[in-house]
Amino acid sequence: MEGMTSRSRRFLWVGILCGLALLAVGGFFVSIGLDKADKYASILGFFIGAIGLIVAVYAIISQGSGRPTIPPGNPSNPEINSPGTMEKNVAKGNTYNGDAQMIIGDHGTMNNN
Repeated sequence: MEGMTSRSRRFLWVGILCGLALLAVGGFFVSIGLDKADKYASILGFFIGAIGLIVAVYAIISQGSGRPTIPPGNPSNPEINSPGTMEKNVAKGNTYNGDAQMIIGDHGTMNNN
């Protein structure tokens, strides 16, 4: 597990736990017989589908309207970056007046001074 990020480690553990849960449910179904297992599987499928629907609706609602938000600052003058400062970074045409910072993937940033 050395060299794994916490996110990768979390996905690994979730995968292992889901696999163990599937084995346990499968063992339970084998032990109770085909007829009862069919009835239990129908009920279990209903609840899993309902949970999936709830998660999907929550994901759609949590995305918001998808419209860009106005950054904090002086709403009457959008050229002012933040309250209390008069620094202006204005992009016009193909040029940018001021210091720029580019985010490059997950590796960091590049400054243009």
